[in-house]
Amino acid sequence: DPSALIIDVTESAFIQDGARAQIILTELKTLGVSIALDDFGAGYASLSYLLRYSLDIVKIDKTFITHLADDPMINAIVSALINLSHILGKKVVAQGVETADQYQALARLGCDFCQGSYFADLMTADAVDRYSVSH
Repeated sequence: DPSALIIDVTESAFIQDGARAQIILTELKTLGVSIALDDFGAGYASLSYLLRYSLDIVKIDKTFITHLADDPMINAIVSALINLSHILGKKVVAQGVETADQYQALARLGCDFCQGSYFADLMTADAVDRYSVSH
C-alpha cells in the first residue's frame, strides 16, 4: 500500500534539479506516497521548499535538537519551524532526539514525531522485528 511509504528527500534534490524533483514528487504523491523533507535546517534550508513542493513532513535536523533544552534561541527557532509547518498543513519530525529533556521540550512545542537514540539505537531489520515484539 503506497500510503504506508514515506520517502525522505534532502534539499540537494531541489538544488540540483528542482523541476525534475517536482515532477517526481508529484508522481509519487499521485500514487499515495508521503514525502518528507529530510534534515531541514542543516543546509540551504529555503523556506520556499515548504510552499513550492508537495511535502507532507518536515524533518528538523538534529543540529537544532542537540541544544534545544538549554539554548533559548534554538528553542525559539524549533518552535517557529514546528508552528510554521503546522500552519502549512505539514507534520514535523525531530531527528536526533537523545535525551528525555529534548523529548519533553519537543512535546511541549507540539512536535508530531521524534526519532533518535533516546528511543532505540540503529538496528538491522531483523533486530527491529525482535525489538517490536519485545516492546
